[in-house]
Amino acid sequence: MNRAVVTGASGLLGAAVLRDLSRVLDYVEGWSHSVAELPGGNRLTPLDLREPGPAEAALALARPDLVVHCAALTDVDACERDWDAAWTLNAEVPRRLAVAARAAGARFVQISTDAVYDGEEPGAHHELEASAPVNAYARSKHEGEHAVLASHPEALVIRTTMHGWSVVGRLSFSEAILRGLLRGERLTLFSDVTFSALPVSDLAELIRLLVEQRAAGIVNAGSADAVTKEQFGRMVASEFGLPEDPIEGVTLASRGLAAPRPRNTALDVSKLEALLGRRPPTVAEGLAHLRATAAAAAHAKGREAANLRDLVEDPDTL
Repeated sequence: MNRAVVTGASGLLGAAVLRDLSRVLDYVEGWSHSVAELPGGNRLTPLDLREPGPAEAALALARPDLVVHCAALTDVDACERDWDAAWTLNAEVPRRLAVAARAAGARFVQISTDAVYDGEEPGAHHELEASAPVNAYARSKHEGEHAVLASHPEALVIRTTMHGWSVVGRLSFSEAILRGLLRGERLTLFSDVTFSALPVSDLAELIRLLVEQRAAGIVNAGSADAVTKEQFGRMVASEFGLPEDPIEGVTLASRGLAAPRPRNTALDVSKLEALLGRRPPTVAEGLAHLRATAAAAAHAKGREAANLRDLVEDPDTL
């Protein structure tokens, strides 16, 4: 395997996958709908994946051995408002790309979500459980899983949730918490929503290792344990030496969100452990890694002398 294409390469995971694969492969091409160049000069191929034809032609031209499809519509409430947009980006685009990848003889990795599981079922969810998506986002991603595996039976589908240092664009969950803590803002975090958040840099590495193992089918990729979102926020504060006082636990039912959310998306990662011969990091270990990689994140954002506040604020507001 020497050549790869990464879609959504300006997003949180896509940029991390692009960076990880570029260390080991001869040629890695990143695609983005809205960003032409990442900080540091890494140019991206501009493509609107919603339009049939150009992406397929670009894939044939790139001649990849691997396609990692990270692009998606992830705004849960936006998906709820516009099912057609959610279905197009999260189900139809993955199907088309999987068809094109198979025709090119390339491996295909589809990034899915932990939100496909039944959020009312207790315990950690394993891959063989029946899915029960409760919102349009999760339903569209679930349909994308089926479309990809039907079109490319050797494809790898990763069910995951992540946080970490973004390069451009929207802040991740951990970054948003850090920004709020540094500003001294009141943060309301769910005390009854449990997840297995994995640092995006670790997830990018795990994806590459799974591809190297020629893993196929559905694989959960999350932390080795699970915490509530309130607990996660307090762990972020502790790891970075910031006061927890602004954090307040609230229930999911108290917020009146436009789209329903699953309350429990804890992931059983025993299949991942068996495939790789090692467990993923715990949530606490992941946060320690987040703090340890702050300097590298500053470099990736093009902010060489950045302090923690610089990493989580828009540079135009500093």
